[in-house]
Amino acid sequence: MRRLRAAVRRSTMASRLAHIADNPGARIGVDPIARAAPKAPMQVLLNTDPHTDGRQEMAEHLEAVVRDALGRFGEQITRVEAHLSDANSHRKANPDEIHCTLEARLVGRDAVVVKDHAVTAHQAIQGAVGKLLRAITTVLAKHDPRRHAAPGAEPGLDATVDSPA
Repeated sequence: MRRLRAAVRRSTMASRLAHIADNPGARIGVDPIARAAPKAPMQVLLNTDPHTDGRQEMAEHLEAVVRDALGRFGEQITRVEAHLSDANSHRKANPDEIHCTLEARLVGRDAVVVKDHAVTAHQAIQGAVGKLLRAITTVLAKHDPRRHAAPGAEPGLDATVDSPA
């Protein structure tokens, strides 16, 4: 019985070592399928009030605009929610004013929320996505570890120079 167990252990260990030799990035005890699974892509969700167009075409337009503008951030954004509402739905004598609120969820950070309004939903989405792009760029730049003080400056010292009076 002991010989059988030893033989099984040797063959199992040999197959694991062969797997590691064939796949340099592999680790023992980690399922290669689970390890290679891609992370979930950015979700884009659309919420509307009863007076605003919330059909599939609008959701597809929103997703295309958001992915085009924010795609460079990759896996740093997990979800973007859009809320479209008609501000003048109760007064149809006035032209429509569509409000678009976008909320982006960043990995390990607070949500970023922006608002815009326009005559049409497409214009409101475009305006809000532009604001969201600027806001996310600012948030991520503030937390960028590559961001340093000026070269040669020592932390804690004021770099101002007194001007002659």
